[in-house]
Amino acid sequence: MRTAFNGVAQSSSHPFRASASVQPEKKPIPNNTTSVPTDQQTKLLHPPQKPTLPRETQTIVGVALIVTIMILAVVIISGLASQSAAHSVLPAQVPTITVVTSTVTPLLKQTVTLEPTYTIVANANEAAFTPSPTYTPTNTSTSTPIAPQIAQADNLLLTISPGVFIKLVRIPSGDFLMGSTDSDTKARDDEKPQHKVTLDEYLIGKYHITNEQFAIFTKATGYKTSAEMNGSGMTLGAKLIIDTKGADWLHPSGPGSDIKNKNLHPVVLVSWDDAVAFCEWASTVTGRKVRLPTEAEWEKAARGTDGRIFPWGNCPLDACSNIYFNFEDGTTEIGKYSPAADSPYGVADMVSNVWQWTSSMYASYPYSPVDGREDQKNPVARVLRGGCFGCPYQIRSASRSLDVKTARIYVYGFRIAISP
Repeated sequence: MRTAFNGVAQSSSHPFRASASVQPEKKPIPNNTTSVPTDQQTKLLHPPQKPTLPRETQTIVGVALIVTIMILAVVIISGLASQSAAHSVLPAQVPTITVVTSTVTPLLKQTVTLEPTYTIVANANEAAFTPSPTYTPTNTSTSTPIAPQIAQADNLLLTISPGVFIKLVRIPSGDFLMGSTDSDTKARDDEKPQHKVTLDEYLIGKYHITNEQFAIFTKATGYKTSAEMNGSGMTLGAKLIIDTKGADWLHPSGPGSDIKNKNLHPVVLVSWDDAVAFCEWASTVTGRKVRLPTEAEWEKAARGTDGRIFPWGNCPLDACSNIYFNFEDGTTEIGKYSPAADSPYGVADMVSNVWQWTSSMYASYPYSPVDGREDQKNPVARVLRGGCFGCPYQIRSASRSLDVKTARIYVYGFRIAISP
């Protein structure tokens, strides 16, 4: 076989091998070499060996060495396995999803047209609108201890006080179509594209939270709303929404007004912060996780799974909703248009009457519950749904609006949701 060494001269000058023809030189033994005694020759030829252990001891030492090596191997393998397991429980890196969260100018600091119906303007006597401060449900020294939890006998009735409960509707898990198509001529760009969203089962309030229900909360906690803390709220006047001193949920039109005989009307002039505070209190007294519905949960409850434009179908029916200022006082009792205007699931008053706060930040579609828009601590503006008695063009199931968390307006209310 030919190798890299073929053709190399086999001479003594080669650095790796000697020439085969070179014989070792034999040196003669000098004649004057002294003879060595026989015993010394034996020692030189056969030097004494070092003392060795008995065979039994060698066996024991060998076994001990093998056992020690096995134990070390087990320890090393266990350590590697633990390290691998530790890495396996680390969460996988979630791909970053960019959500449009550009700075939103509060609607209440400027003149804003809500469709063609009325306009929000700042009070001429005030230099600028001052948002109310943030606060917790126990924000006053007059707060009273929250009562013990109330037994819940019915899964679809949330009892918040003896004889006072919130009716709930079960929304099954599954897909639905969220948003609008280009064929809907009333649709705005922020409703597009229409897309499929999958939700788990949840419960949603059949009606808005009423004055009666909200009063139980404030009485139990001493809570003061954003309007009460700020000393003013946005009220109606000549088709304008004006910042009115002294306006709050107890005085929705300002000083001199009240909510007598309106126990079953939706509570208004409540901010997103106020709605969240109510949910936290209701969670405490009922033992259930009460919260605001997400924007997607609200829309599915309103339109079902077939993508209908209105809760009752695809044709606008004025007789099915409180729009065009049908009533002098603005709001109507909850359920006034039920069941004719109910959603496919039997949820009432989903559109008209008052706008409803959702938990979701205002962001572009498609909707995703894990892209950051459900971060409850983010200060970004929140989505409102459903339109109101003065917004005939925004009572569609897919219509969206937004406002800052502290906004308190005569046409803002809310309903609750619960995860089963």
